[in-house]
Amino acid sequence: GDNPMATGAGMATIFAMYPILILAPCVYFGWMQSSSMQASLGKLAVGIKVVRTRGERAGFWRNFLRSLAYVLFSALTCGLGVLISALMVAFTERKQALHDMICDTLVVDKWAFTAHPERQRDELGTVTIVILVLAALLIVGIVAMYAVMGAVLLGNLPS
Repeated sequence: GDNPMATGAGMATIFAMYPILILAPCVYFGWMQSSSMQASLGKLAVGIKVVRTRGERAGFWRNFLRSLAYVLFSALTCGLGVLISALMVAFTERKQALHDMICDTLVVDKWAFTAHPERQRDELGTVTIVILVLAALLIVGIVAMYAVMGAVLLGNLPS
């Protein structure tokens, strides 16, 4: 009675939000990765791009479906798909995640398959190092927070 989200209009709003929340990122990644840059803003920052397995530019619909496959695989596995994809990248010959294999794509250095392949680099760029350090600090902070919470809870328990 008092909950407006329990009405038909509220349920329709919720069901309308899910396709938007799934499709909007897929449109963004499809558009950016099929552009002349062949990369999203994050991929541009770390110096990588998305190509077909033979090196040519992947089109909008291939990149759209690549993103959709990633989102659906992650959602249907309750996030476990992200870990599975990371492990696949580590152990497959061409360093492809499942969504890359499905869509016949590769993530490569921005200079790969260009007129200047000699500009490719093996070391990590500055932006990549900063992102990794920030992620490590976040993980250490979360572990420290749980340690403090555990110590407080254990300290308040009766003996």
